[in-house]
Amino acid sequence: MTSKITISPKFNLMDIFRMPISKRNNNYHLYKSGRYSLYYALENIKKIFKEIDTIYVPNLICPQVLIPIKENGIAIKYYNIDRNLNFDKKILLDEIDDKCIVLVINYFGFPSDWEFFNNLKKNKKCLLISDNCHAIFTEFKKKSLNEYGDISFNSLRKIIPTLSGSQLFYNNNNLNIMEKNINPRLPNKDELKLIFRSLKPDFIKKNYGTIEQVGEFDYSKNYSKFFNIKKNTNIDIFSNNIFEKYLSNEITIKKKRIENFNYWSNFLPSSDFHFINIDKMSSEVCPYVFPCIPKSTEIMNKWLSWSKIKNIVVINWGNKHEFLDKDLKRILLFPVAHNFDIAKSLVR
Repeated sequence: MTSKITISPKFNLMDIFRMPISKRNNNYHLYKSGRYSLYYALENIKKIFKEIDTIYVPNLICPQVLIPIKENGIAIKYYNIDRNLNFDKKILLDEIDDKCIVLVINYFGFPSDWEFFNNLKKNKKCLLISDNCHAIFTEFKKKSLNEYGDISFNSLRKIIPTLSGSQLFYNNNNLNIMEKNINPRLPNKDELKLIFRSLKPDFIKKNYGTIEQVGEFDYSKNYSKFFNIKKNTNIDIFSNNIFEKYLSNEITIKKKRIENFNYWSNFLPSSDFHFINIDKMSSEVCPYVFPCIPKSTEIMNKWLSWSKIKNIVVINWGNKHEFLDKDLKRILLFPVAHNFDIAKSLVR
């Protein structure tokens, strides 16, 4: 049985023994995950821009992103995303003012319409946050997405084989950078599961790396099981030692991910799927996954069953927001992680 092909690259056990790079870029802060980067960013914004009371987020969103917003007591409003990942510009133009933050998600490694959002900021005096959790290596007009927005953050483990980690960038000079305890911590229970997953032989089917998910977001619910600011929120010590090594390997990682993305675009039948972003692929993009929308629930279930037989992780990423486009509720994500060769894996 071939090794399971996963969305995120598997942790390499030998990385436990690596030492950190001695000279480190200091234009960012390191936290445990994108959730904690967003939490501290919002906490900082509230201290400096006291009039801020609302954040606009797209209705296609991972529920975990909403928890740090709730914990900061900021009201959440949604703007619509259609099945081509285009967003409702009218609601933003009509409702945004200088008391608002707009969260911009660069879905699946593809840059959003930053020309529109930069103009929105210029005209409405709002604040922008760039969510680069899918887009660590992606550029827009030859500039890293880390440099867009007043604040930007990412999620290292989605693209490179770490156990944890998120870089938080402050791009607005009016924002004070609040220093936190920067000492890395020991891995927690869930991160140790990821290490054990990398050791598991292929003939053992039990998944040791499964981590419980938030599910449908409810503003009134307590999410301390998934998000606890009282615990150590820094990056773990192993990831701290290795992440810059992988970030320096951007060209190789991006090349392989684009190759795997293009393979799926040719392999998956257009009779079954509506494809997203194929026409937007370029050398500036580093895809997180290959996203596509099955044309029916039956087709979605057929491909999810196929993925289990082939030992490939394919996930249905659509959330349950009541106004989410019905097609987006069926969206499937196929893996393009750079440590796999999708073409060779599928012909075995």
